[in-house]
Amino acid sequence: ASLAGHLGLNGETEMDLVEAYIGEIDSLMTSLRLPKTFAEAGIKEEAFLQQVDDIALNAFDDQCTIANPRMPLVSELKEV
Repeated sequence: ASLAGHLGLNGETEMDLVEAYIGEIDSLMTSLRLPKTFAEAGIKEEAFLQQVDDIALNAFDDQCTIANPRMPLVSELKEV
């Protein structure tokens, strides 16, 4: 919500600001012709699901993960 405010987006509630920010990201991705889903990027669901465990473990081991306000569990990263 604070990012939306810095960008000058409007909203009456925090959720309004979050939704406005998401809308801006969506518009930017459209204008840049970026895929919005793994499927649009040509990644098949089966191939992705086979790699989820490794992806979550790599995310957990990434040096930037410790900068999060709370250290996530590998199982939580899999859900993301």
